[in-house]
Formats: sequence, C-alpha cells, structure tokens
Amino acid sequence: MIHARRGSIVNIASMAGFHYTVNHVAYAVAKAGVVALTRDVGYEAAPHGVRVNAVAPGPIAAPTSSARERDILETLGNAVPLGGCADPQDIADAVAYLASDRARYIVGTTLMVAGGADLRVS
Repeated sequence: MIHARRGSIVNIASMAGFHYTVNHVAYAVAKAGVVALTRDVGYEAAPHGVRVNAVAPGPIAAPTSSARERDILETLGNAVPLGGCADPQDIADAVAYLASDRARYIVGTTLMVAGGADLRVS
C-alpha cells in the first residue's frame, strides 16, 4: 500500500475499548489497544496515502443456539437507544464505507456502530 501510495486498513475494535466492561478487562484492554493502534498507525501511514480506521461494534445479534446467550442479547438490546442489537451486516456496511473512497478523508478514526449504546455507558 505504501508503495502504491494508497490503501485502506479497517480494524475491528469494540465499544468495550472505550467503556468499562464487567469481568472482561483483558478484552477491553485488547480493544483499547486496537483503538490506539488505529490512531497511531493512521497518523504514520497517512503521509503515504494509506488510511487506517476502525469500527467499534456494540452488541451484535448473532445466531446462537444457547437460551442463555439469547437472553443476554435481549438484555443488551433493551439497553440500546435505537433498540435491539446490530445485525452483522450493519458492521460490514461500516467496514465497507471506511474502506471505500467515499471515506477518503477519514483517517485514524474509530467509528462506533452501537445504536447509541455507547451514549448510555459512563
């Protein structure tokens, strides 16, 4: 990408990288690292025409066979201001946008795709 003087990298972070996550400190720290990596590498790569960004999903509705997991997703979805959990396609659309030329002037940014769930967490 640097040789071609263009390109886009989209990392996957998480809302947990910005907000306290009960009993998931290792996950939260790892995702906060992805956010910092995105910002720092974005800064270093930008002069070479390479954009680095990230998407930080909130709760995602994924097929699950466990009643417990369905209950957890329902509880999480009830706390989301837009209601429910994101579909995997919502995350894919955000990644596709950041990777596209339509986002040509966005670099070092983490796009929260959480239906507003991040607005209610302190």
